[in-house]
Amino acid sequence: MKLKFAFVFAAFGVLSGCAALSTLEGTTVSPTQVIVAGNSFDAVEATATNYLRLPLCPGATLCRTAEATYAIIPAVRAARTARNQMEAFVNANPGQPAPVSLYNTAITALNALESALAQYNVK
Repeated sequence: MKLKFAFVFAAFGVLSGCAALSTLEGTTVSPTQVIVAGNSFDAVEATATNYLRLPLCPGATLCRTAEATYAIIPAVRAARTARNQMEAFVNANPGQPAPVSLYNTAITALNALESALAQYNVK
């Protein structure tokens, strides 16, 4: 079982190591940019979810800390909410550009999640 988690962490560690997306200026972003941001969140969320599935320390060799858990859960929720709002706009307005404010909110939340994961060395 420990080997399985190690493999999952290694696989998603590669995905979460992608270059950070930056907020943008202007008034709109393309639907493609929304999809890229959403996919980036999905990869980082998978890493966070796998970490949060670990048992709490010190009960196991491979475990999660309570401190990290309290930092990561709200960051996941905030990023998920922002991503959902951004994607809901694109789904409701097919082919139309999305407001840059929705994109920037999602990217800021995604970067905060990535920062929380890095702070606790979650890869």
